[in-house]
This record gives sequence, C-alpha cells and structure tokens, in this order.
Amino acid sequence: GFSNGLTAPNPKAQLAVLRAALTDARVEALAIDYVETHGPGTILGDPMEAGALGAVLGARRPGAQLGERTLRIGSIKTNLGHLEAAAGVAGLIKTALALHHRAIPPNLHFERPNPHIDFVGEGLAVQTNLEPWPEVEGRPPRAGVSSFGFGGTNCHLILEAAPDSRARLLAIEAEDVADLRAQALACFGAATARGLARGIADLRLSRRQQPAKRLRTAAMVRTREAVLAELTTLLSTPEQRAVAVAPRRPRLIFVCPGHGSQWPGMLRGLLREPVVRQTLEQCQRILASRCSWSLLEALSADDGRRLEELEVTQLTLCVGAIAIGRLWRAWGVEPDAIVGHSIGEIAAAQLAGALSLEDAMTIALARSRAIAEHAAELGGMLVVHRPQAETVALLGPLMEKLTVAVDGAPAATVLSGTHVSLAAAEVILEPLGIRHARVDIQYPSHGPAMAPALQPLREALADLRPRRATTPLRSTVRDGWLRGPECDAEHWVLNLREPVRLAGAIRAVTEDEPSVFIELGGHPVVLGPIRELLAERDTARWTLASGRRNEDARECMLTGLATLYTLGIDPRWEVIDTVFGVVAPEAEAEVAAVATPVPLLISGKSEAGLRAQAEKLHEALQREQDWRLVDVGYSLATTRACFERRALIFASTRFEAIAGLAAIAGLEGSAGAGQRVEGLADIEGAMAWLFPARLELTPARAAALLAREPAVAASLERSDARLGAAAGSLRAQLLGAGDPALAEAAEIAGM
Repeated sequence: GFSNGLTAPNPKAQLAVLRAALTDARVEALAIDYVETHGPGTILGDPMEAGALGAVLGARRPGAQLGERTLRIGSIKTNLGHLEAAAGVAGLIKTALALHHRAIPPNLHFERPNPHIDFVGEGLAVQTNLEPWPEVEGRPPRAGVSSFGFGGTNCHLILEAAPDSRARLLAIEAEDVADLRAQALACFGAATARGLARGIADLRLSRRQQPAKRLRTAAMVRTREAVLAELTTLLSTPEQRAVAVAPRRPRLIFVCPGHGSQWPGMLRGLLREPVVRQTLEQCQRILASRCSWSLLEALSADDGRRLEELEVTQLTLCVGAIAIGRLWRAWGVEPDAIVGHSIGEIAAAQLAGALSLEDAMTIALARSRAIAEHAAELGGMLVVHRPQAETVALLGPLMEKLTVAVDGAPAATVLSGTHVSLAAAEVILEPLGIRHARVDIQYPSHGPAMAPALQPLREALADLRPRRATTPLRSTVRDGWLRGPECDAEHWVLNLREPVRLAGAIRAVTEDEPSVFIELGGHPVVLGPIRELLAERDTARWTLASGRRNEDARECMLTGLATLYTLGIDPRWEVIDTVFGVVAPEAEAEVAAVATPVPLLISGKSEAGLRAQAEKLHEALQREQDWRLVDVGYSLATTRACFERRALIFASTRFEAIAGLAAIAGLEGSAGAGQRVEGLADIEGAMAWLFPARLELTPARAAALLAREPAVAASLERSDARLGAAAGSLRAQLLGAGDPALAEAAEIAGM
C-alpha cells in the first residue's frame, strides 16, 4: 500500500491483506496456528506488522492475554537475511516443510523480544524451540505467510496441510500386568505432552532396544481422544486387553486376489507411502509406451468408468497387489508363502521373485489384450451357492457345456461357459430357489471357451524369462509349488484356461500350522472362501484384509498390523512412523530407502582393522544425524580403498545400518543385528552377479549396458573365464541366448 516512503509500511494495507486472505480462504482467524512473517527488521516495520497480526489473528484468541494459545510467529530472514526479489518464497518453502513435518521450528538467533512490540497484548509469541504442530480436532494444521514488496505490494498466503490419514498404531508390550499398566501410563503421558504421533513414536523408540515381552496389545487409533480412551480401558481391564504372545509366530501367507477387489480410488489412501508410490511410478514408466491411459490416474480417480475397461481392470488388480505386498514387507511383514487367485497369480509370482516387474506388466497386458481381442463377449461366469457335487448333479447333462472354474469355497460353485449355457443353468436354478449370481465379467474365464485367446497369449509371451523364486510360491493353476522357471508362457496360458485350484493351495500352505492369510487387494474377495476352507481344520487361523471398499486402506492395514503385532510379528516402526512426518532420529527420510536397501562396503587389512572401521562408522552415523544413508553408501564405494578383509551391509534405514555395523564391530548387545556379508576378497568358490531389481535387466537392456559400460563387459568376461567349461554362460544368460541348464552353474539374480 501507499505510504510515506519505501521503509514506511502502510498498516491499513497490512490489515486489509490479512482479512482478504482469510475471506478468500474461507478460514477463521482462530484456525491459523502459525504465521511466517515478512520481518522487515526495522524499528518502524516490525511493530507495525506485529500490530496488524495481533489485530486480525492474535489478540482475540481465548487465553491470549494470559499468554496461552498465542499465535506463533517466526521469520526465515534471521537465517538468510533480506532476499529482495525472492522475498516470501523462502518463507513459503519453510512453512510448507513445517506443515509437512507437523512441527514448528524455532526462530534462529532470537534472544530477546522487541521492546516496541506488546507481544502479550497482541496475542503473539516468537517460536523459540522445535515443537509438534498443535493438534486441533476437526481441522487440519494451517499457517499464514506474509511478504511485503519494496514497491508497496503486500501478499499473504494461507497454507493448509495436505489431507492426512491420521491413523496410528498404538502398540504396547509388557512382561506382566503390572508392567502393562506402567507402560500404558507412560504412553498416556507422552500422548498428552508431545502430541499423538510424536508421543507414540518416541515411546516406541525408547523401547526398541529392549527384549520382546510376554504380553502385547495393539489398536488402530485416529485421534488423541481415541488414544486416551484406549489407554483408560487398558488401565482398568488390562487382563482383558492383553494377549500372551505364543513362543512361535504363525505362518504368514500373502494371497493375491483375482477379479472383484477393484474399486475407484482403492489405493488413494496409500499413495503417500513411499514404497507404494515408487511401485506405481515404476509400473507407470513400464506401461507408458504401451498404454494410452495413466495408471496413477486410474488408481486414484473417483470416477470408476476406467476400471470397467478390461485392460485397466487387469493391470490395476496386478499392480495393486504388488504395491500392497511391497508395503506389508516394508512394514516388516515377510510372508512364508504366496498364493495367487486367477490373475492374482501374476502378482504372486512377482512378489515371490519369479518375475521381474516388467515381466509381470507384460503378462497382465498381454493377457488382457488377448481376452479383449479374441474372447470378449464369448461368455461369462456364474456363482451358484451350493456345493460343487450338488450343483453338478442339479445341472446334469448341461454340465457338458459348462466348466467348474474355481475349486474354492465348499458351499459355492463357480461355473464358466457361453452366455447360452449360463442362461440355461439359470433357468434350472431359478425355480428351485437356489441363490445364484453372474460374475461381473464378459468372458468365460478358466474354461475351454477361452481357446481363441490362448495362442495369441502364448505368442505374446514367447520371450518371457522367469527366474528362480525367492519366496515359496504355491500355484492355483498346477496345484503345486513353483520353483520359478515354470512361470513361462505356457504357464500363463494354463492360468487363463484351467480352473483355479484354490482349495488345494490353501490346505497346502498352512502345513497344518497356525496361519495368517493376508489378502493383497482393495476389498476382500478371497478371504470368505478361505475361512470356509479353514473351518474344516482345528488349527488356529486368522484372515486379514488390506483394504475395504470406500474405506481408508492405511487404516485397514494398520488394523491388520495390530493383530499381527499381538501374534508376535515385530513391525519396522522406523518405516511406519516416518511416513506421515513423524521422523524417529534413526529413520531415513528418503523414498528409496524403504524399497531399495543401500549397500555399505567397509574393509580392513586385518580382522581387527575391519572391526575398527566398522566401529568408527558406527560412531559417526550415531553422531551425524543429517547424513543420508545413500550418500554414505556412495562415499564408501567410490572414495575408500578396498582391503583384503571386507564386509557388506544392506540397510534400508539408519537404524539397520547402525545395528549391522555394531554386529561387525562386535559391540556389546549386537549379536544377529543387520543384513551383512563378511569374507576375504581372495576366497575361491561360488560366484554371483547381483543386479538391482529396479534395473529390470531384460536382454535388450543388458546389451545396452554392456555396450555403454566397458568395465562391466570386461568384468563379465573375467567371470566367464573363471567358470571354465561354462565359458560365455553369463553373457549368454544376460542376453537371453543361454542354455537354461547352465543357470545351475551360474545364476544371475535380482537384488
């Protein structure tokens, strides 16, 4: 606004811009928690800005005159000075980051208040320490940012934190009931004093180095009030809420569903999970040149019309199961076996390590296009709510034109056939009052009517190169365990043509032991049949969904994680607490850290030298909290000499790196920590070439890599020379021209 000079602010203009911003944002003054001020730094300018803030935002706050609930203010100018043309931008960035981390940072170099500003009267307070962002039930965190131009232009922005799944997992363990009460009281105090998310994370951090306790209890909570209510109940009836952890945890089974689990926006609640976002973006890049539609848009859109398209449906089902499975693993839930239902077997094979991500996308895309071009509208599927034997007897001769498509729930039968044969079955069932319903697909999957699509699918997948599975994979196509190489083109032809043998797979993976089945889909469609199958057995079993229609997927997964925690599973809290801005001191705040472990290479001339280097790096990582793990790994690999005695640690977080280094250094209490490999560089023996899975090293990409990187090609030649009789096998395997039998002598693995 106009004033007496360049250094003389116009107080009326400042009042006007603040009020206009509130009006435009449709926000009340009391809903602003913090203001990043312009901070002129002059005797006249600072009191005027404070007066305007107090008049519009501060003084009318309840308790402000008593120094309570004051408006917090600060300015980045104390960090950077006057930025001239960039004034306001730095403050905007600072405030956006503060909202993201749900924390208000202290104002740098603040020593004493300006005597010309009545802070109490204006209801203002300069932020002097790092604090959690105030939590107010019913609204998101909000902040204002002011910038006043040298020529008289004033600007005030109101920022609101992005929508946040406020769900947290309240998990407590104790040795006995008395200890449980003590832990609950500690959590009660922490959640009250430090905020819901920060308090829960800090308590978990303080207990992380303690041995596992006998009793556990856990619950998914959204608000501080819910936490306090849960803790109050726990304090009053601890015996009823706590679960004694069994000496041995149950088997964990991932189940990748087929058609029916998709719904609009089913992964929206998980898009801020780094491993989910990374997986979707990887798949998007793979599909970009092959599809005219966006995978991310299809998975997050409110409009479900895209999901009605066959190609979109099949790919989103496959990608969704892979992303959810990777998230469970990032949270510390590692399956003992994986099962896939129908198209879900593609995702199961990828999660088990038998397929690269690119191969999985290729199969799903080829499958959907073969169906669309050669089998669409040829028929459909029908669910009859009667046991298989009874259904077959009722339909009699008509069964010659129908196929039992799924061997699943004992009390239901799924039929596949042409539209004419399905309609004939409905004519028989309707007068008998037998409940039945059409499956919402327009092709006769898992039956002989799919014949026109089989050869096109076989040809499209002729170059498929499956690899050895790293997690036990039970097939519902072959009704047996798969090592990995069987997942070739012919297997996926059978997957489309043959019945889904779910019952046999479920019975096999439990091995008559207590088992937990986790369905990796947006809505449970396989858990019902699984529960019916498991009811036949006496062993304990649990079924957990990863999402439910029109519900927040993260809340659903946290509810399942609460059950897993009480069953003895130890989650990776440093990953879970980091996602929504609660960063434990040892947690890596980088997207790649969750999905791609960082290799840390250390070496020494002797065993003592190696341990000394490990201890030195261990101390440095504990001391230097701002070191990024990926930078440490790069520095170790490129700037340090490699001596004879070597160790390699794979770490996804700072906590894992510190634990692994402690184990190598032989520090007290470190036995068994970390994922590491130690040895002498000159030891003869088996050889392994490891390529990061994210490279998706197809033969074409391998050829490009060897042409682009002479050092890799030379190293590969030296490796082939060491293999002797199998000379050339590594290069041949990489380029897709090798004898599969040679893979037994030299295996190329994805890491």
